[in-house]
Amino acid sequence: ATIAAFYTAYKSESKEGAVFCQLKDQDELPAFKDLLKTGVVCKVIRYTDKKNNTCQCLISGYRRIKLLEINNPEGSEYRTAKVELLDEVVHDENLLQENLSTLFSCLEYAEQNSEKWFKKFTDSSVPKHFIEEVKKLTDLSAVTDSLTQILDLDRATKHMLLSSLDPLERARIIMSALNGYSYKAEIENKVIEQARESMERNQREYFLNEQLRAIKHELG
Repeated sequence: ATIAAFYTAYKSESKEGAVFCQLKDQDELPAFKDLLKTGVVCKVIRYTDKKNNTCQCLISGYRRIKLLEINNPEGSEYRTAKVELLDEVVHDENLLQENLSTLFSCLEYAEQNSEKWFKKFTDSSVPKHFIEEVKKLTDLSAVTDSLTQILDLDRATKHMLLSSLDPLERARIIMSALNGYSYKAEIENKVIEQARESMERNQREYFLNEQLRAIKHELG
């Protein structure tokens, strides 16, 4: 049903669809009570069919909505919903652009250092080029919603981001998550380096001790 909904949206003129987060991943057909009630109206930017009846999509959310009810139209491959449009908190455009620039800087730093940290900061299923698509966006609200779906964030953080009507708040949550990831990854990397140096030092000491033992043996 989800694949059919995304495909229909992608092929439509508006490319619009509604997305709500499941409270439990194992629910294949979640009921009303099993969905986060705040969702987004989004545009399906890219859709690709994959093997085993799966697809890969890049979506860009642009308007928060409240889920009122779910409908199952007879003969339809996907479900429809009755929703209420929600208004976002309005901010000065200069402030939004300033935070957008800061957010992109945090994203750039995480991207440049991810290989050094031996960790990915995006979800494992997300192709690298999706980040480049997000960097082309100029609206802070759209950027935060796109990053919410592709960053490796815990469920509670994603729910917090989806429920927030304030784009600045969402941007700061994501920046905090990226900075926290950077700090944690750097600490982990330091621990790995320290362990490696200790191991190498122990190996050197062992080698020298073996050489000394052999010399003593030869000298009798």
